Amino acid sequence: MERFHLVGHSLGAVVALAAAGTRPERVLSLVAHAGWARTDPWMAFQMDLWIRLVRVDRELLARLLQVTAMGDDTLRARDLADFEQAAAGFAALMDGTEAGFVRQARADIDVDITALLPKITAPTLIISSAHDRIVPPHHQRELAASIPRADLVSLPGGHGLPFENPDLFVSTIVDHLVADGVTASAGHVSA
Repeated sequence: MERFHLVGHSLGAVVALAAAGTRPERVLSLVAHAGWARTDPWMAFQMDLWIRLVRVDRELLARLLQVTAMGDDTLRARDLADFEQAAAGFAALMDGTEAGFVRQARADIDVDITALLPKITAPTLIISSAHDRIVPPHHQRELAASIPRADLVSLPGGHGLPFENPDLFVSTIVDHLVADGVTASAGHVSA
């Protein structure tokens, strides 16, 4: 039986958590950034807004995501040209992928993995971004409280931490793996 390490971000964190709760014997370690156990009304309302916006105006959705996905320091450091360029790039990425975006947002709305969390046995690191407006930090605190052997770390940044500060994001994961005595030969690392 192959065993592996899991790392997930946002809905990917939810999928990684669900996999670790469903097949705990296969997971050597788990890192979840910006994950959540159950979608609350705030998140459902927000994600429904995304679905409505992507159908009407991708550029407006791209603009909204620019100001909600990043942390305070990143937002303060950007100039208007950077915001415009990033919004245009994100809107272009969504061209032809509207149906996939809507499916993902609906999947976000339907999340409820609360019953799986106590079944996770792997050493788990829950990473919370202090300024996450999409999946607020109280969700990561709930995850850490519900998972045996889970550690919680809060980092500066927003939901887009892996893009805002990739060095901090990766070093936090590597430090966790090293602290747990994980070596490269122990399994595969997956993102």
